[in-house]
Amino acid sequence: MTEQAPKETSDKEFYIPHKAVVKNTAESTKLRVVYDASAKESRTSPSLNDCLNPGPSLQNLLCSFLVRSRFLPILLTGDLEKAFLQVRIKETERDALRFHCKAPGSNDTVIYRFTRALFGLTCSPFVLNGVLSVHLRSWESKRPQLVEKIRKNLYVDDLMTGGATATEVKEKKIQGSEIFEDATFKLHKWHSSVKELESPSNDDEEITFAKQELGDKKQQTKLLGLPWDKTEDSLSITLEQEEHTTTEITALSQLAKICDPLGFVSPMTLQGKNFFREILPETIKQRWEEWCASHPSRYEVPRSLAPNQEPVSTVTLHAFGDARKVGVSALVHAVVEQEQGTTQGLGCSKSRLAKRNLLIHPLELVVGHMAVNLLSKVEKEIDQRIVSSLHC
Repeated sequence: MTEQAPKETSDKEFYIPHKAVVKNTAESTKLRVVYDASAKESRTSPSLNDCLNPGPSLQNLLCSFLVRSRFLPILLTGDLEKAFLQVRIKETERDALRFHCKAPGSNDTVIYRFTRALFGLTCSPFVLNGVLSVHLRSWESKRPQLVEKIRKNLYVDDLMTGGATATEVKEKKIQGSEIFEDATFKLHKWHSSVKELESPSNDDEEITFAKQELGDKKQQTKLLGLPWDKTEDSLSITLEQEEHTTTEITALSQLAKICDPLGFVSPMTLQGKNFFREILPETIKQRWEEWCASHPSRYEVPRSLAPNQEPVSTVTLHAFGDARKVGVSALVHAVVEQEQGTTQGLGCSKSRLAKRNLLIHPLELVVGHMAVNLLSKVEKEIDQRIVSSLHC
């Protein structure tokens, strides 16, 4: 992962500052070394991340990832273990990843440099996705259908798969592991709504980059930011309520912490956002407290709209939209038919504040466009062969 840097340097030389971060509540790694590639020598000096090209975004959309998970009777997720550390950096580029270090009990400073991709570099996600894309391309001729599903259900270093039966999902797990092991990537930390598909133990394994970016914590199973109760197979939206919310900034910060990619509580958050546009500053605290008291701190929804462990026969999608002077909102309602019964529920929704002084007629056009777009996205993300009809 690292090597001692040579005395001769190239024209691409940068020394990354680092510090120790202690977290006593962590079970395994209580002390972690964090490298800050965004640090600047001075206010006018560029950081290493300022000099790097982040590249185009190659990762799948988070919302698309979660929409697909809702139409799988059985869900299985896995992580690529230390994914970035499997990507080797060219020797000619390594001088940009130098850092100083002292050996224990010594006052001598030694210069090292990274030989692998590093957490915190603005280009690291692009580099990892590029490597994985090239590797998956090499397997297209052997298992084209499986490779296409992996490519569609890979979010940075998190993989999602699923199916109608445990046997089918277990086979996908074995084949997926084989494909990644061919490039020395190891899939681990398997989580599923079916116990037999999970890893024996996840206690000593590290949190992945994708979950780190989305705020996932140890000892808490999440589906890319959303708390996932695997026993009940349900997703949760948590609304953290701070005791001392005294200013508009802290209230807005609290509202922004709500993780709701699928818009399960978007009408409620829309109401909260509207407070800061309609009311006077001196009344914000009182109205905000009333708003916080009017809803629970946690909402739960079924993870799957296909609860029976059998293939989905048909899916019917219905899009609805509504416009008010305050804002516009649209949702997609799904009716899922299986042999054992029919299930229906909210697929996803979206809402936003309306521009000031707009009449209701233009807003109706806006919400109509929003509803059609949302319906098209949901249809695109699920298996279109099972979509029987669309209604908007």
